[in-house]
Amino acid sequence: ADACANSDLFWALRGGGGGTYGVVTNVHYKLYDVTPIVKLEYFSGISEAARDEYGGAYESIVEKWFEFWIEKSPNLDPKWCGGFFGEEYAHLLYCGNKEDAQKSTFYKEINAWYWNDLPWNTFVENVWGSLILPLTVYDSWYDYRGGADAYQNPCE
Repeated sequence: ADACANSDLFWALRGGGGGTYGVVTNVHYKLYDVTPIVKLEYFSGISEAARDEYGGAYESIVEKWFEFWIEKSPNLDPKWCGGFFGEEYAHLLYCGNKEDAQKSTFYKEINAWYWNDLPWNTFVENVWGSLILPLTVYDSWYDYRGGADAYQNPCE
């Protein structure tokens, strides 16, 4: 229950107003199987010193990234279950194993875009360019979020 879903129950659990409070006497949890999480990361970047010389070319790959993302993201398989993105990066999560992530349409499309549509002949190492990191696999959401070493883990 929250302010949007089952709002009447949420209101009652908070006490229903009038300086009262709600008491929970029973809780039902729905458990799910532990699912591996696969992280895909894409980055592009340019050094500040190179912006005058390569800025136009760099802006071109940022534009290509947004065009690709805007075209593909509405149709992502629901197994691409989270993440965040910006003009120079994407941090995307796949709920499942690495093999299934690699077989997914989106993984194939982003790699095809990366290897075929970007201007590799104009990139300058350590100055400007683009990079897809190798996939990272976590055993679960818990591990993805840092596991026992996570910041403010209540189990410490």
